[in-house]
Amino acid sequence: MQIKSDELAQYLRSLHYTISSFSHQVSSSAITVPAIHPSSSNCLAAIDSFLEKWKRSSLINCPSDSVIVVPTVQFASLGIRQDDKVLKAVVENAGEGWEMVLSSPYLNFPKFLTEHIAAAINRGADISVITGAPEVTVRFFIDNLFNYFIPKANGFYKSKGISSLLPSAYSHLSKLFLTSVSSLTNSRSLHIKEYVPEPGWTFHAKGLWLFPGINNKDDRGVFTIGSSNLSLRSQLRDLECQLYLFVSQSDADNSLFRRTKKNLLSLQSSTKDVEEIELVNRPVGLFVKFVTWSLRKLF
Repeated sequence: MQIKSDELAQYLRSLHYTISSFSHQVSSSAITVPAIHPSSSNCLAAIDSFLEKWKRSSLINCPSDSVIVVPTVQFASLGIRQDDKVLKAVVENAGEGWEMVLSSPYLNFPKFLTEHIAAAINRGADISVITGAPEVTVRFFIDNLFNYFIPKANGFYKSKGISSLLPSAYSHLSKLFLTSVSSLTNSRSLHIKEYVPEPGWTFHAKGLWLFPGINNKDDRGVFTIGSSNLSLRSQLRDLECQLYLFVSQSDADNSLFRRTKKNLLSLQSSTKDVEEIELVNRPVGLFVKFVTWSLRKLF
């Protein structure tokens, strides 16, 4: 997919230079101290100046009036939560006649997103969540302590140290997410799909897609391009930049709309549906549960 927009390119370039101004520069021979001392007040002043500059250009027409791009910045440690606000607004528009797909390689949705997904299901939306599939069950000498599933598609598969438990923790978090949504809804309109990797592949697809269903006459759609994994870490700890594309099916013979849906179908073709009973009954060792509970905000 290629999007041509001088304004959008200038926005992203300006964001890059703003972040670089208070970031250490790393080269093969040295680490250079940033031009602006990276204290909270200095960083916030630089980001605020950037946001103020682009406030009047928050809606970017690209490449025509039928495609509008809304860029967001999330930097919660400095109190900047643009992505939270736009993400909530998009999910709140999902209801009867709408299909929504969310994809995250690190499925650890914030509480607000889980609650908004459940509310959308109660309004009649059909929602799918895609993540990596666990392929291996490991049992050590004490089953109840160290019994867990390892998602081979997870980027931390076969890592060393405490991070080796992360794939299993994400599998456990998938179970907690489904349990939370089930407790808030009376519908079966949530579908968990797990990416089945080719040998040597990992899963890192991230994003949100919202489209009108078959019998929905609305011609609009929303999808995202960006860095956020839609996770608790993305919400609270990391610097994220996200582009929300509001697309009309009338855009250039709806080529962007059609290509986006085609790419999404291609992604879904590599997944398998997971029944609720299968996910809920996957064993999780006490140690994995403890690590998940104690370090969840870092995931």
